[in-house]
Amino acid sequence: MKIDGLQKFMKSLNRAANGHLKNEMKLWLEEIGLDFLDVVEDEIRLTEITDMNLLLNAFERGHSENVWISREGGLTLEIGTDVEYAQHINDGYFYQDSKNLVKQIWIPGIQKGDSFQYFPESNLGLMFTVKWMDGLNYWDISLSMFRKMFASNLEKKLVHWVSKNEIK
Repeated sequence: MKIDGLQKFMKSLNRAANGHLKNEMKLWLEEIGLDFLDVVEDEIRLTEITDMNLLLNAFERGHSENVWISREGGLTLEIGTDVEYAQHINDGYFYQDSKNLVKQIWIPGIQKGDSFQYFPESNLGLMFTVKWMDGLNYWDISLSMFRKMFASNLEKKLVHWVSKNEIK
């Protein structure tokens, strides 16, 4: 059986595999990783959480709380954050002191506009009780959106890489 163009196609694949494709894939993976961080940041902005800036900064590449680990010669990328409460904001949590199992907690301070300022000496403040705080699902929504973007982007890139390395 003879397949027209098979030899030419195999030469193109070999050429692509000898460094060109791997380097382009590494660059593309880094680019798409940055795109994912942008999607996460956009979703965080929509949540309007109180301490949004720390969480936003933690999804900036290079920030001390950001996780950006490249392995396998740049062909595997792990992205995330070390901000302790990021998972709680996404998944939800019970607000309580788990050591003492207190039913209420008093935080002295003053409400100024949209923010609350902690003042230990204040007679004013906020009383918090144990309750479930629904998660905002910013990570889950971002991941779902990104998966759709990734599939489309990968298909276009593969077509581009194959055509670029095609032997004429």
